[in-house]
Amino acid sequence: AEAIQSLSESFNYKNVFSIKQETSAFRLIQALQKQSNNNSIKYLDVLVVGGGLSGVESAASIIGWGKGKGAKPDQVKVRVTLVHASRHLLPSLLTRELASWLKNHFEEIYDIRVVENMKVESLQGDSSIATHAILSSGDCLRFGICVLATGTYLDDKVFRNQLRMAKAPCHGIKVNKYLETSEENVYAIGDFAAITCPITKECKRYEHDSSAITTANLAVANILLKNQGRSMLGYTYVPSLGSHLFSYTDMEVSFWFYGSFDDDLDSLSLIHFGDWEGVLPTTIGGFWVGKNNAICAGIVCNGSTEVYHELKEIVEYKRILSLLNAKAASSLYESLKPSRSSHYQQAMAYYTTL
Repeated sequence: AEAIQSLSESFNYKNVFSIKQETSAFRLIQALQKQSNNNSIKYLDVLVVGGGLSGVESAASIIGWGKGKGAKPDQVKVRVTLVHASRHLLPSLLTRELASWLKNHFEEIYDIRVVENMKVESLQGDSSIATHAILSSGDCLRFGICVLATGTYLDDKVFRNQLRMAKAPCHGIKVNKYLETSEENVYAIGDFAAITCPITKECKRYEHDSSAITTANLAVANILLKNQGRSMLGYTYVPSLGSHLFSYTDMEVSFWFYGSFDDDLDSLSLIHFGDWEGVLPTTIGGFWVGKNNAICAGIVCNGSTEVYHELKEIVEYKRILSLLNAKAASSLYESLKPSRSSHYQQAMAYYTTL
């Protein structure tokens, strides 16, 4: 995948970076190191454009680098502003409540300014250095370094006249349940593989490293099985992804998502759990509940390894909330150390009424 270049002319500036390639990320680190030792400035203002996973991780890493354990007392102070066009951070992953909690963590603990529902229309400066961004509100935002984390597009044009392609908005190469394309013995994996969901009949692509590993292993296995004249294995991947934010500091935030949305999102119920009012690092999360009260996906922030495994087990086996035995429910909530917050009370009330 290639970085979306909606601000394509911006990459001509020496202080504007994309973090989709290792070389560009290395250039960003060099620029941060150089500016942090610049005695002529008191603050280094960094603008991060994009509220998805890349944007959130970039903002957290930069502020962690500037204020974390390895920061020098006399180095230039780093100030980060994150601008994104969505209504809240990580819109494809977090609920509104979780996103609001994360935003508060960004702003109150690390002084990261988060500007939501706003587009960057253009970057302007001299011939080689960008100095400010023009926002869709008309406001001008000055910066020393800019990171564009506005997503990627699939560079699949080389295959368009050779293989059957999926239509927009999915894109990618159409594959069957064995990951085989329209051409026999040609397989597609990772974010190139466009797979039809057997329940919704919708085409889906997954842009996670866990999907790349899973599909690569499955494709190799099916190639070997087919050559041996044996039955091939079907695709059964369940999305699983996570991230660690502020890793360079004493206040790391981690989250882990597991599950899939086979039903329309509007038809799913949502319950939250955990100590939403506790002192950080606190464990919170949520479940998406589909038809027949079955949990179809879940997310945990700052959970222990045991909590992650329990969440995965519940989602993976499609346990019905009404059939959850007291031991399983008790074990999950004891691990989460829930408070008497309204969120916890609502979640427990939901369980006990089924």
